[in-house]
Amino acid sequence: MSELALVTSDDDQGGFHTSRIQFNATEGTAYQWMLDGLGFGGSGGNFTLSWALDTEATPVPVIVSAPQPQGVQQGGEAMFSVRTGSTADRFQWYFNGEAIENATGPELSIPDVQSQDVGMYFVEVIGAKGNIQRSPFVPLQMGFLGNILAEDKVEYNSNRPSQGVPISVGLGETGWNQFPAQAGGGQGDPNPCNTPFFKTLFQLVHAEDDGVIRIDTEQSDVFVLLGVYEGAVSFLTNQNQLVACDVISGPDGLPCALQFQATQSSNYTAVVAPLQGGGNDSIRVTATMGAAPPIAGEPQCVFVPDGANHVLNVPPNAWTPSPVVQWRFNGVDIPGATNLSLNILDFNAGLAGTYSVVMSNFVSTATNAVAHVAQSGAPVLVPELLVAEGQTHFVVRGSGDQPFALESAPEPVGPWTSVATNPDACLPLWYTNFNVLPTPHRMFRAVHWSPPIP
Repeated sequence: MSELALVTSDDDQGGFHTSRIQFNATEGTAYQWMLDGLGFGGSGGNFTLSWALDTEATPVPVIVSAPQPQGVQQGGEAMFSVRTGSTADRFQWYFNGEAIENATGPELSIPDVQSQDVGMYFVEVIGAKGNIQRSPFVPLQMGFLGNILAEDKVEYNSNRPSQGVPISVGLGETGWNQFPAQAGGGQGDPNPCNTPFFKTLFQLVHAEDDGVIRIDTEQSDVFVLLGVYEGAVSFLTNQNQLVACDVISGPDGLPCALQFQATQSSNYTAVVAPLQGGGNDSIRVTATMGAAPPIAGEPQCVFVPDGANHVLNVPPNAWTPSPVVQWRFNGVDIPGATNLSLNILDFNAGLAGTYSVVMSNFVSTATNAVAHVAQSGAPVLVPELLVAEGQTHFVVRGSGDQPFALESAPEPVGPWTSVATNPDACLPLWYTNFNVLPTPHRMFRAVHWSPPIP
């Protein structure tokens, strides 16, 4: 075998997953044929080989080494090349079926690769007699790193590991790959969630850590069906390790998105099937790994002097990506309070209460009580009228750094009667005098009070 010289080769140029080659044979020369194929399910099968010798034909151009798929980092350079059997051959390169101006050499360089360059390329080889031989279509793909390749044949994922690298992500990281939406299809197309996929493309994803991986197809030109399998899907696994799928968003005209719990050092295969589109369309698969572990700790009790300022911070956490936050006061969103810290300015008893923060990333959303903020010093009462269902109520809020009792009387001289107590100084007291209009004259005061010892 070491003394054999490659003349030409082909994979699926004959149509319907068959191969076809032609070359210029020399009388008296022996040629060896090498055939290989998996067969569906990895079982192999019989080959049917036919050939014909045309002694009167014009010599044809022969492609010895065809262009190969290219996976390039965004902004990098892609290089396609072809090697033929004659130095007299001429060339014309094509992109998505259109001739590329001045691309007439055996190599095609594409500098500074961007989204508009992603697509299918091939070269026409024109022989000395004008005969034309066309190379297979090969994709140019663009990723956040180089050499990432999605495949349109399921068997390439496990049988051509050197063909490309997966999208590999760790906690807090995002990786992506953009590739042409064209695929040949065949018996290897899966049916995740009992939904048939046609002309499927396969993108490997690797988990560097334990965490939740989100996969989406935002920034794609077409709507798709999306499924994710554990491992490198191949005929041999029977595609039975489905971990997640989204077969709803695409038919509704939306990008697909799903997430699943991933295990460190594990591989996953995202399968996408375009629902429409043609040669100029591309699909972008993005994988992000995150986490949102529970936050330990109880809310702190804070006493703030009247007129002072105080800063509250989001509790320490290991959330990744960093959460989007919304601060709340007594369960109600504070407008514009979306920073990691909250500045409470010119504090007064009316601002006493419970401050919490809603944290959210793609993994989870959680509400965490941060602090019970109270007035320091002697108790301060804040009155407020509340109208509800046609009645007027008188609301008294009180806050201080010691337990106190709320007393009420019809006149300043009394008699005073205890109507409520506030045993926990961290929490403000709320008291409502319902339907006050029939008896509008009423007095309230706060007095020191010692809770009974249990």
